[in-house]
Amino acid sequence: MNAEFLITRPDSTERLFSIGESNQALFSILTRLPYFTVVYLQEGSVELKADLSIYHVSAPAVLFFSPFQPFLIKKSEENIPMKVLHFHPDFFCILKHQKEVSCNGVLFNNLFAPPFVEITPEQSTVLESVFKQMQDESSHEELAQNDLLLSYLKIFLIHTTRYKAQNQAQVEDQIAQNSNPDHSILQKYKTMIEEFFVKEHSPSIYADKLNVSLKTLGKLTKKYFDRTPSDLIQERLMMEAKRELYLTDKSVKEIAYLLGFEDEFYFSRLFKKIPIPLLSTTGRQ
Repeated sequence: MNAEFLITRPDSTERLFSIGESNQALFSILTRLPYFTVVYLQEGSVELKADLSIYHVSAPAVLFFSPFQPFLIKKSEENIPMKVLHFHPDFFCILKHQKEVSCNGVLFNNLFAPPFVEITPEQSTVLESVFKQMQDESSHEELAQNDLLLSYLKIFLIHTTRYKAQNQAQVEDQIAQNSNPDHSILQKYKTMIEEFFVKEHSPSIYADKLNVSLKTLGKLTKKYFDRTPSDLIQERLMMEAKRELYLTDKSVKEIAYLLGFEDEFYFSRLFKKIPIPLLSTTGRQ
């Protein structure tokens, strides 16, 4: 990456925060990073591969990736400039500061929307200004530099959270106006997962509550979310498990019980989907 400013832990080279720009083939191979990543695309277009889906993204746009989320960005042409932010949960934890910023479940850990938002030129101007403030602050060391960078990061995330929330609302309104019956089923399924994911882990139970066959529900989630009904439930469980890891000192056994798993060993196998580095940094067993 070109012109990168980096903050590391005092006792190691581990990245806590960085900001930079790149024209290189950054992220052109499948990437899994141990921190949050924000890519600000100002020109051109890219093909984004994230999790199991492929998206075509046109600038101006902002892309968001959670720790260890696999992604690949393929540029349509060489030398497309990208601005990149990285921040570790120990620098800014989106879970602890959810009430302040509200980006968890919108920008990051959003089961039902792609990990990016295409924005207007006016919105891009706002983000460019905040990004420049971060770059200016990082160009020379001053009193409370980290605190000011953290404040600018929060402002950047608040703006992008607003933009993506507005975008999602417009999409949902458009689907609803078209009287698409799929919309009603999927909205109910999303609400039911949030309400019952701790108690109900079987997708067939949700299908029964929705009065549709499991096959029909599977076709809808595959069409709109590129995931199976079971994938969505398990991903919601893993999001909650990560939250418990970051915010509490509960053991894996305690978290299993909290999330409705009577069979600790089955949960442990499911729990292995959480990357080992995350488990090792929390010291949890």
